[in-house]
Amino acid sequence: MRSDVESVVNASPLIFLGKLGELDLLPEPVATTLIVLDKIRARNPEQHAEIDLINTVVDQGRIQPIQADPDRLPHNLANIHEGESSVLALALEREIDEVILDDKTAIQAAKTLDLSPVSTPFLLLRSARRGDLTSGGFERRLDRLLELGYYLSPKLYERLKEAAED
Repeated sequence: MRSDVESVVNASPLIFLGKLGELDLLPEPVATTLIVLDKIRARNPEQHAEIDLINTVVDQGRIQPIQADPDRLPHNLANIHEGESSVLALALEREIDEVILDDKTAIQAAKTLDLSPVSTPFLLLRSARRGDLTSGGFERRLDRLLELGYYLSPKLYERLKEAAED
């Protein structure tokens, strides 16, 4: 069943974009799975202000929560967490090409399944290339992402900054 949704997003990008105050950078329409949304909502809202932002975007209909069955994935992908599995399963079931996730193993699995994975830093880069962010704005958000605990190798960090300047 082909979907009108452009992308499926996992918890980590939602959380990091929420912490950055940049949920508007998500493509629209975008979906997430009920499994992912439940995992986000299970976090302590007093310690995670981004939960309210994510809930607001869901309530506005900009993120569509959809039921997905992670058990529908091939068994050789069993080492992926339930949230990532549900995102990949939903993308396959609804014929959605783009998945937004940060886990390296899940990104590799997405490529194996002929999906187009995009991580949070590359979502920021895409926004910079579209002109939604200046290269300086991109770099500030990338630095803030690292301050929030996102890991990027120094080499990839430099490559991303250079790419934003092109």
